[in-house]
Amino acid sequence: MKYITGILAVIIAVAAVAFTTPSQNRDMVTFTYSPPGTDDYSQLHVQDKDNWVPGSDCSSGQNRACSLQVSSEDTQSGGTELGPDVSITAGEGGVSGKYLVTGGSGISGIHNKN
Repeated sequence: MKYITGILAVIIAVAAVAFTTPSQNRDMVTFTYSPPGTDDYSQLHVQDKDNWVPGSDCSSGQNRACSLQVSSEDTQSGGTELGPDVSITAGEGGVSGKYLVTGGSGISGIHNKN
């Protein structure tokens, strides 16, 4: 009888740990815009996920698309392609006809360059 309180405390502690949601530590993957043609920063091409390749971060600016980050869970083909749940929205920057990333779904860490 004198051990029942201790045993109950252990059971409660184990049950509490079993139902605790583990924190999610998502790995982020950086993708860099790779224009399909020389200096092609059109809205259509900036929004095309096929024109984004794994790469390094760019210095920020405001005139052209450069890089963005997604969770590794939002990639496919071993982290080399943006997944189906990712979308990219582009808006015109400070130079006519040059678009930059303004938002989208599943993306963060947006950097545009001069």
